[in-house]
Amino acid sequence: MCNDQILEQIRRGKCRWLKSDIVKATKTGLIVSHRKPNVPKGGPGKRLEVDAQILIKATGFSRPDIHFLPDCVFDEPFAPPAWYLQTFPPQHPEICAINSVYVNALGTVGHVHIGMYTRLLMVFLLQPRTKPTRAQMERWISWVGWFKGKTPQKAFDFFTYSELILWFVSCILLQPARWQWAWFVFTGLGQAGPRGVSTEATLKLKAKELNYLVNEDKA
Repeated sequence: MCNDQILEQIRRGKCRWLKSDIVKATKTGLIVSHRKPNVPKGGPGKRLEVDAQILIKATGFSRPDIHFLPDCVFDEPFAPPAWYLQTFPPQHPEICAINSVYVNALGTVGHVHIGMYTRLLMVFLLQPRTKPTRAQMERWISWVGWFKGKTPQKAFDFFTYSELILWFVSCILLQPARWQWAWFVFTGLGQAGPRGVSTEATLKLKAKELNYLVNEDKA
């Protein structure tokens, strides 16, 4: 993760991005194994000595383990990361694996997607009529795969942040039942937020209970 200035600095030649494995630190910098594109971590590379005055270690984030999830969510062709919006497995739309199934890359990304995913999950859980069916999710995944079929990387292995936002927009627009929750999903604001959703769900539950009691009295 980096800010949106890093790519411009690379274009201007003010900094370099070396896809490398660190071999060791020296008194003047680092010795790295510089890998070519598409060579995986630990693969063959050319040894380079990089001069550095400051070394920032930012490797503390570990990918969350998702192997406790049901085995069916790993079945091809809809195995991660080929899930709905990349985080919802078609077999279980009540699961949202945020920042868990991505493919390693350099990303100029923000944090707003975390809130969007979380709020969208809340809407799915509290308003079942907004939840996509398995067929709808699989059809969306297949369509994205077809649309990006000629890109160098697989459809869900690499995508831009703007593309992710378009996914959210299409998710809301293609299902009229979600329209009333759009402002809440995108901003977290509005009376149609979790309080409104939970209130509506509670009223429906009370109505069902009341109807049950009335029918029981009649019996």
